[in-house]
Amino acid sequence: MTELKNKITKEEEFKYYDTTYRDAYMYNCYPENSQYYPVWERIIKILDKKERIYEIGCGSGQLAHLLFNSGCNYLKGFDYLPVAIEMAQKLNPKHAEKFSVLDIYQQREVFQKADTIICTEVLEHLDNDLHVLKLLKPGTRFIFSVPNYRAKTHKRIFNTIDEIVNRYSGLSIKEYYKFVRKNAKVIHLIDSVKI
Repeated sequence: MTELKNKITKEEEFKYYDTTYRDAYMYNCYPENSQYYPVWERIIKILDKKERIYEIGCGSGQLAHLLFNSGCNYLKGFDYLPVAIEMAQKLNPKHAEKFSVLDIYQQREVFQKADTIICTEVLEHLDNDLHVLKLLKPGTRFIFSVPNYRAKTHKRIFNTIDEIVNRYSGLSIKEYYKFVRKNAKVIHLIDSVKI
């Protein structure tokens, strides 16, 4: 794992995300047109339709949209950005009440009802990514993805599965998938269970 030293304040980070969500194609396109679609497609394939799913860092609701359309039991999606939640509600109007603004550093009990927590492309942005593991009750399925490439708001990147296993030692890894994008950018997708 490589820790990155991004020199960006919390205020600058919030403003950056707000602008990015509003303007970037990848957050405004149909989910099937997203660069993340292969990852999301794999998630749908490995889920049991009966699992009660919560999503941490639901963003603009694109994965949720696919999960709803696949008949998955998506209960709640959370993000700390109001603009992301507005976009998720707009993309999923029949399920708008399932999306909420939430600061995960202030919550714990809200996640106890989930069988499965999905957290894609989030952990690398958090100052305290290990806090997320504390939210999970033992036996909770945790499906997450992390990248190997640098970005303005990434706090860390992962080059190998061993780095991921070492960082998130409170998880039992069930399956690992590697998605290679352009320019050798990799997204690591991990299906795990909280020990």
